[in-house]
Amino acid sequence: MKLGDKCRDIISGWEGTATGRYEYLNGCVRWEISAADKDGKPEGFVFDEQQIMVVTEMTGRVASTPPTGGPRSNRPVSR
Repeated sequence: MKLGDKCRDIISGWEGTATGRYEYLNGCVRWEISAADKDGKPEGFVFDEQQIMVVTEMTGRVASTPPTGGPRSNRPVSR
């Protein structure tokens, strides 16, 4: 499974797009599945990885965003 895939929670039936992946120190992996509600507002829920199935794999790339944080360079500081 990867970000952008269409997924379904096999317990609740919630279906949407995988928009977030959370990995915890104890090894637990959870995914946020988002979709529009009946009024068109985005809504998402987080589920354990084991209870999610991929409905349709994403066929493109997820757009990357440029780094933020101002005009700081990534050069190492000399000491």
